[in-house]
Amino acid sequence: MSKKIHYYFLVLLSATIPFLSNARELPAPTGPYAVGTIMYHWIDSSRFNPSFSDKPAHYRELMAQVWYPSEKKENPVFSPYIPAFGVIDELKKQLSALGFNKSYIKEILSVQTHSVPGAGLSAAQQKFPLIIFMDT
Repeated sequence: MSKKIHYYFLVLLSATIPFLSNARELPAPTGPYAVGTIMYHWIDSSRFNPSFSDKPAHYRELMAQVWYPSEKKENPVFSPYIPAFGVIDELKKQLSALGFNKSYIKEILSVQTHSVPGAGLSAAQQKFPLIIFMDT
């Protein structure tokens, strides 16, 4: 198993914490705004990153997700708790090989957040506070 698969495996396992307490739904936001979200995938093609790839010419990559106040909508389509990156299929195989129940994996991947991908920024204010969370 490559280092990259190990990393995503750990991310997936850490995402199962809510299920350890039999939580099947994430708590809804309690503030006056709905929550919008957008994901960015940046690639620095000027620098190589050999640490997470078996390929010798793998560029440095950074995934970022931004959450922001948005307008409330009727019948919103929420984003998944674990985004469906291409590596998810490989993770399913790896977890199944390690003895994880397939229905458990499916259940984890079916959890939705309360954020709406690509929702418009709330017009209620011109400025909002910025909070930066960085997990290393």
